[in-house]
This record gives sequence, C-alpha cells and structure tokens, in this order.
Amino acid sequence: MAALRLIATLFVKEFTQIRRDPLSLGMLIALPAFLLILFGYALTFDVRNLALGVCDQDGSAASRELVRRFAITEYFDLKRQVDDPRALTRLIDHEVIRVGLVIPPDFKERLEAGRPAPVQFLVDGTNATIASAVTGYADAIVRAFSGQVVLEQMLRAGHRPPPAAVSVEARIWYNPELESARFLLPGLIAFLLMVATVVATSLSVTRERERGTMEQLVLAPLEPYQLVLGKTLPYLLVAIGSTVLIL
Repeated sequence: MAALRLIATLFVKEFTQIRRDPLSLGMLIALPAFLLILFGYALTFDVRNLALGVCDQDGSAASRELVRRFAITEYFDLKRQVDDPRALTRLIDHEVIRVGLVIPPDFKERLEAGRPAPVQFLVDGTNATIASAVTGYADAIVRAFSGQVVLEQMLRAGHRPPPAAVSVEARIWYNPELESARFLLPGLIAFLLMVATVVATSLSVTRERERGTMEQLVLAPLEPYQLVLGKTLPYLLVAIGSTVLIL
C-alpha cells in the first residue's frame, strides 16, 4: 500500500504539471490526430486517375474501342491525344502525363488477319510501386480487349467458343475496395500514439532536469519502478484520450 501511495503521489504531481502546460497537453492530444489525417490522405499506394496520353496512329473503330476501355476505368484519365509517339515521351518528361499508349497504324489490319497486334504502353517509372500496378492494369485491359476480339472473330466464322477450362471468382474480405488507407491507418495509430507517449515522457524527465527538481526525485523515497510508473501512467491516460479522439 505504501508503494501505491508513493506512485499515486507522483502520479498526481505529474498530472498537475501537465495541467500547467496546456500547450503541450493540446499537442499530445491533437497532434496524433492531425498527423493521422495528414498521413491518411497524403500517404497512399492507390492508383487512381493517372493522366493518360494516347497516340492512335490507326484511327479505326478497333483502336478507338481500345482507347475507350482505358478511358472508362478509374485508373486512367485521358488527358492528351497526339499524332507523334515522340510527343508522348516529351509529355512524360514534363510530367503532363504519367502513362502513354501508342497504337500502330496497322492495328486493325493485324486484328482482321488474325495476327498479333502489339501496342506500346509507356510508363513513368519514378515510382516503382505505381508503375508496377499500372502495368498490371494495362495488361488486364488489353487481355480483356484481346479476348473480346477473338470471341467476335470466332462468332463471325460460325465457330462456337469453348468454355473456360478454369475460372476464378475472387472475393476480397476486410478491404474490398483495396484502399491503402485501410491498411496504413491502423498501424499509424499505434505508431503515432507510441511516439507521442514516449516523447511526452522523455520531455517530462527533461523538464525535471531543466527546473532543477531532478535531484529531489533522486532523493525521494521511490524505487525505480515506482518512478517509472508515476511518470508514465499520466501520459498513458493522455494517450488513451488521444486514442478516443483519433478513433
């Protein structure tokens, strides 16, 4: 009981110091919430509305349909259409667009002849994570378009397309929209509260030394664990209040 009374005395003394410094108290409560909002909006790995430039040298209905498939997705935002593929490189260099699509002049001819019709996809690779994701999205769009072309050719030829041998139905739990904020924010909450609590406790010890009261704590009849608990528990309660605000 005597040990608990000593801890409680230091606890009350520390809370009194906290009340006398409302600026630090406000920062301890509001700063984690502010940083969480800041990081939640600024720190993201989601790929949305990337500026897209297109050089359609074919100008056929097939090439326009491929461009349309890129433009209607949430991943790409069609910003520029140019006539020269070199213009796309300049636009990427000047950060006007992030990705470019080049469709060759014989695109429709190759499709109708049943030959491979390659298209070029230019990606700004300064952010490797985004570049990798964008390349995957582009590949999926082109594959879907290619499958539709093959299906139409088979139907025109009177052939019945074979059923898929294997199909997959994906169901994503807990984060169906694949938003990176839902992955980042829980970890950020723990990290910010940990940093705020540790920094506040260290500042409290620093203030004791600056005010010349550290010697009084050393001479006080306190065991080391009592001193640590008495110093830490008030800021733990402040962190809990900050947690409520954050949530």
